[in-house]
Amino acid sequence: PVQPVFTLIQEIGKVSERDMFNTFNMGIGMVLAVAKASVDTVRTLLPDAVVLGEIRQGDERVTLS
Repeated sequence: PVQPVFTLIQEIGKVSERDMFNTFNMGIGMVLAVAKASVDTVRTLLPDAVVLGEIRQGDERVTLS
């Protein structure tokens, strides 16, 4: 979940969602980038871990879905 401080920054600064995600980690905290084949192993070792997305080649810096 997005922490309230980020919502406040976005509202007061009139910052777009896209710019918020390009600038801040939006309260996610630590991020591990692992091979797709390692996801199950990581989730076994870190049961609270969640899959946020995937890294793909492209022209955009952040794509929200």
